[in-house]
Amino acid sequence: SSALTKQNSPEKAKTQDPYAYHDKLDQVLELFRNTIYDKGIDGIMRIGCMFKSSDQGNDRRFSFEEFSHIINDLKTGLSQQELQLIFVYFDQDKDGFVDYYDVLNNLKGELNSFRKDLITQAFERIDWSSNKHALIEEVKR
Repeated sequence: SSALTKQNSPEKAKTQDPYAYHDKLDQVLELFRNTIYDKGIDGIMRIGCMFKSSDQGNDRRFSFEEFSHIINDLKTGLSQQELQLIFVYFDQDKDGFVDYYDVLNNLKGELNSFRKDLITQAFERIDWSSNKHALIEEVKR
């Protein structure tokens, strides 16, 4: 039996009050990210290593039970309900599994203005023709 019951599922909460659902999801994702970020690069590397070592089938897919075990081992302090909420969010194709890369990509969050500026500066140095496209010839320079 799955920990995600229809009666108490995040999907049901989403349809009952979509605004409250999205506010709660944003709060939980922020808490999850901050918990991992507070551990520094070790936090990101550790979650990556834990997912890889727990991937028995080498398919980068995890059930809710596997996912919650990994996240609980990271000592995030997330409740079972909060874990269900982010699991459903990460389960992009709604097949009952989360993909390792979906979790890591969602951990990244939005780029801050400093990182955006660095990317813009790097692109401007590559785009010699100033046409807003990085051509192969320009990248090779």
